[in-house]
Order: sequence, then structure tokens, then C-alpha cells
Amino acid sequence: MARSMNDIVDEIKSRINIVDVVGRYVSLKKAGNNYKGRCPFHNEKTPSFIVSEQKQIYKCFGCDEGGDVIRFVMKVENIDFMDSLDILGKEINIDVKKELSNDFDKSSIKKKRKYYDMNLYIAKFYFNNLKNDNQARNYLEDRGLSNKIINRFGIGFASDSWEESKKFLKDKNFLESEIYENGLITKTKKGNFIDKFRNRIIFPIFNIKNEIIGFGGRVIDNKSIPKYLNSPETIVFNKRYNLYALNFVRKYSNKDYIIVVEGYMDVVSLNQYGITNVVASLGTALTIEQVKLLKRYYKKIVLCYDMDDAGVKATNRAIELLNTEKLNVKVLTLEDCKDPDEYIRKKGISKFNNRLQNAVTDIEFFIEQIRKKHNLNNSKEKTKYTQEVCSLLKTIDSEVKKEYYVKLLSKETDIAYDVISGEVFGGKKFKKDFNKKTYSKKNFKKKMLKNENLKIKFNKNDILEKNLILTFIEAKNFELKTHILKLEKDYMILDMTKEFLNSLDSVENFNLFLDKYQSSLQEFKELNYNDSLDFFNSLDILKKEIVTRKIKKLSLRQKELEKNKDGNENLEKQLIEIANEIMSLKKSL
Repeated sequence: MARSMNDIVDEIKSRINIVDVVGRYVSLKKAGNNYKGRCPFHNEKTPSFIVSEQKQIYKCFGCDEGGDVIRFVMKVENIDFMDSLDILGKEINIDVKKELSNDFDKSSIKKKRKYYDMNLYIAKFYFNNLKNDNQARNYLEDRGLSNKIINRFGIGFASDSWEESKKFLKDKNFLESEIYENGLITKTKKGNFIDKFRNRIIFPIFNIKNEIIGFGGRVIDNKSIPKYLNSPETIVFNKRYNLYALNFVRKYSNKDYIIVVEGYMDVVSLNQYGITNVVASLGTALTIEQVKLLKRYYKKIVLCYDMDDAGVKATNRAIELLNTEKLNVKVLTLEDCKDPDEYIRKKGISKFNNRLQNAVTDIEFFIEQIRKKHNLNNSKEKTKYTQEVCSLLKTIDSEVKKEYYVKLLSKETDIAYDVISGEVFGGKKFKKDFNKKTYSKKNFKKKMLKNENLKIKFNKNDILEKNLILTFIEAKNFELKTHILKLEKDYMILDMTKEFLNSLDSVENFNLFLDKYQSSLQEFKELNYNDSLDFFNSLDILKKEIVTRKIKKLSLRQKELEKNKDGNENLEKQLIEIANEIMSLKKSL
């Protein structure tokens, strides 16, 4: 069905954020609740061009130009109204010209107005029904709702009748076909029309302009199914583009954040306790269109869904959508209760506010879900947990946030910070700090190789190899493994060093290595003052020691071959090759 001009204009203005559009033409900076920049319509040195995200308008106090997003595109592109609509419509996949091609007779406008009126009539009917039904009133009283809150939300009651609503609307001169198309009656298998909502508490659903667009109905016996029943999609109701109670939030709340819950009763119950900045997503998972609607008014979002399996999945999906719009997301989890309504009625406003103040970030929520899957008292499970969290932390855009969570994870798991940091940062962190040209070997050699305490317990080879391992651990930079892996395992003296080189292929193996040799390395560390910046010095010394070991090994081989070389051309060739290799190695020293 074709739509009216007003419909399209309303949808464009509700789904497109003026700040995003203006920002393509003007460099905007945050200024309090608004954005400020130099006016694109006249020359100015001092910015006097203001964009209000809350009101979705712009205003220049220098040239007095102002208006909404449609007018801005008209002015900045020097085009007419229809072309501006066409440009903006394409951004949200609306073909404006096609939509309007056969709609200039205003029939669609009149029809929508008629359906808004129908919804208002039936909402008043349901509201009056509630006053006259003791069972329904008692149900709401038992849920702790006052008359003030019931009146605010226009809560009503649909009697346990098959045709009461239909008869009422027909008496108001609405056709049965119109009532059906507006979703207030339904068709049986036999072809009869009956009331859609029966024996249910009724929650009128308003759009942001305070027009009633649909209804949600909740059973009062807690046995009938479905528990909630919602209006179907109609020409006035599209649940993807609306949020329950957003109109009331705009009217009653001055908070700079908004709470998103699952059910109508959650919204109403929280309002009863003075929490007015709360909306619900109309019986479906949060949609990208609803997220964009939220973004028009709020940058901070608190998700407070049920914490059953379905609620956790819905939370994960909602976080994903909110992050695509660069919104600040927190998650409010309520233990021991199935939903916010039950929690606040059982535990009160004080405990709810305390939980709200301690709402976790989206990353902390994801980490908690991973934690629940693993027994951290088991080393293998702890390793899996650490790997999964590291994979999550890699997705964070902010390096500062990564650093924060890496430290928390290291503290929680007692796994070396450098291991986790290397896994998350991919070796980029601290790279500049380890420029080997910066540090002198003179003091390092003196300190390490002439340490009498060390020499009593360890020989030179022990000191060199253990110091390399320890300085790697202390360095907090897993990328350094690329330098170490160039060392040849066959020329290592200690089994510990060989295992160390083998462990660098994964965090799990490295963690197992640390568990095995932790006490030995700690003993070495206590005897030797270790500066983490000694890494490259330690590495260079060991590399030269390896060359010396190679020369020694080749020299022994050379002596063995010398004994049997007479008349053997192959041995003589080998001796020449060995001599050349020894010479080359000596030059490298």
C-alpha cells in the first residue's frame, strides 16, 4: 500500500539522525547537549551554528537559518523539497517517488487517521472496563500499581468476551473489515471474527508523537498462553520502529541514559518506584531501527533483560546492535529474580538502584558469560577461559580498555601479564621500549656474570639461559618471542630452555611451562636483580655464546676427521667446509 507524504516525512525524520547528516558537511564539536560548528550558509570565524540532537533541528545564530534535516539537505545541496526527500529516503531504503506515485488522493492519510481514532476509542473502552472489573483491579493492586501509574500508561482490561470489543467499535461506525485490518479482531478457522484481546490486562502502545498505534495484552491468570499477546503489524503499527513508553520517558525523565527491558510490566513497575527512564522492545528482540531511534535521544544505554538462556541471547544480540551505533552500553543483571518487575517488588528501590549503579560494561558481561562455562579451579579449564577472554579482548577498539581488562584477567587467573598482553595486543605493545640500541651491555655483563650469589649455585650457561627466560617474562611483551624463536634449540644447554622455546607456540603451552618451572625461576630471580629492559642484552650475549658452542662442536668434529683424512677426498672436502664455517662464525663474534 502506498504511503502518504506525512508518513514518509515522519519516518525519515525518526530514522535519520540530523547530527550524522550535518556532520558530512560541517565539522561539529560537542557543546553541552548540542553540537557546534561553522555555518555552511555564510562565512564566519566564530562558530555560531548549533545542531540539537535531542530536538533534531539546526540553527545558525549568525544568519538565522534553521530547520530540520530535510530543510538542511535542501539548503546545503540547493535542491527542492522532493529531491531532499529522495536523497534522505535512499539512506533508509525508501523509494520516495514510488511510494508517493499513487497516493496524492490523500486516502491513505485519511485511513491512518481513522485507525488512530479507532485505537483511541478502544483504549478508552479498555480503560473504563478496568474500573468495573474487580478481578483485573485486584491483579494490578497485587502487582503494586497505583492509580496514578495506571492512569499514566492508560492501562485497561479486555473482558473475557468473544465480541465485546468488536460490537463497541461497530457501534462507533467502524467496519468489521477495518477493525480486522487494524488488528483488533481475528478470524477463526470457520471464518468468524472474534476479539483478539480477551481476559487480558491491556497496555496501549504509543509512538513518540503520543498517538496510540497498537496494544499489548497480558493474561491475569498466569496459566493462559501466550502470556503476552501483541497487536499485529498494521498501517499504523510497525514494532521495529517503535519502543514501548519512549513517549513517557521523553515527558517524565531528565536522565542522560535509558534502561531497556523486555516486558511492559517491567516498564510500568519501575515507573511505580520512580524509575521513569525505561522502555521495552515490544515483544521482539531489539532491532537496529529501535537502536537508531534510541540513539536520537540517548548515548548511554543500560540493558536489563531476563537472565535465562533466551534473555542472555537477547542481551548479546542487543549489545552487538548498540555497538554498531557506537553507543555506551552497560548491562544490569538481577540475581535470584526472573525480571526487573519481580526484583524491584521483592527487594525494593534501594537495592535496585545499588545494582543499577554497579551495572557492568558490555565486555564485563561477556566475560562473565564465558566464566560461567568454565571451572577456574581446573588448570585446563582456566586456560580455555583465558583463551576465550583473550579472543574477546582482541575485538575492543580502545587500547586503553584492552590494557584495563588484560590487567584484570591476569590478576584473576594468576597467569603472567606478559602472556595475556602478548596474546591480546599481538606483540605491538611496548615495542618502542625495547630498542636494543638504547641499552649498554657493560653494566649488564658485570651485574649478571659476576654475581657471586649466582655463581655459587649456577654456572655460566645456567645464568645466561635462565636470565633470558626470566627477562622475557618480566618484559611483558609477547612479541619478543619472535627474537627468541630464532635461537637454535640444539645448542641450548638446559632442558628448561628447550621446553621454554617449545612453549612459545601458544598461551596454553606457555602457561603449563610457567606452572612447571615457576619455583626454579623464582629462586633465580631472588638471587639476581632483574631489569626487564635487559632483554636484548641477555639475548645478544646468549647468541654469541651459541656461536661459541657451534665453533666448539665443529672443532671437535674437525679433530675427529683429521685422524682419518689421508687419501679420503670426501673427508678433505668436509674439513675445508668446516674450516670455512668456523672462520665465518668467528667473524660474526
